[in-house]
Amino acid sequence: RMGQVIRDTVLADEGAAARITEIRGSGLMLGIALDQDCPQLVEQALDAGLLINVTVGNTVRLLPPLTISTSEARELGAGVAALIKTLPQGT
Repeated sequence: RMGQVIRDTVLADEGAAARITEIRGSGLMLGIALDQDCPQLVEQALDAGLLINVTVGNTVRLLPPLTISTSEARELGAGVAALIKTLPQGT
C-alpha cells in the first residue's frame, strides 16, 4: 500500500513522470528507471535529507522502512520527483 502511495506521488508530478521510463518492484522495494544516467542524485538526495541508491546507472532504488507512514511516503515520493526534475534535459 505505501509503495503505491510513493509511485502515485512520483507519477503525479508531470515533470518527473516525463523522465521515468519504468517503475518496477514489489511493496516498498522500488526501482525508478529514468531516461538517463543519474549517479549525481545520490549526493543531491543526501543534501535534501533523503537516502536513495542509484543502480545500473539510471535506476533510483528506494528501500524505505516497513513502518513508513502515508505522509512520509508522500514526502519521499515528492522528494524523489523533485530530484528527478533537477536532471538536465536531453543528455
